[in-house]
Amino acid sequence: MIALNGLDPRSGIPLYRQIFDQLRFMIDSGCLEAGRKLPPTRELAGQLGLNRATVSAAYELLEADGLITGHVG
Repeated sequence: MIALNGLDPRSGIPLYRQIFDQLRFMIDSGCLEAGRKLPPTRELAGQLGLNRATVSAAYELLEADGLITGHVG
C-alpha cells in the first residue's frame, strides 16, 4: 500500500499533480525502490476516494518523465 498524505482538494494545485509530486518525491528519495509495483489506478483511486482518471493523469505524468513504465493487465 502506498501512503499519500496531505492531498488537499481545496488547494490551487490539481489533485493529479499533488499525487504526481508525492510519488515523484518517494521515487527520488528511495522510499519507492526500483522495480516496486504501484497499485493499479482503480485501486489507488479507491483508497484515496478519488476518480480513477485523477490517478491515471498522475501516472501518465510519471511515465512521461520516465519514472515509471506501465502496462495493461
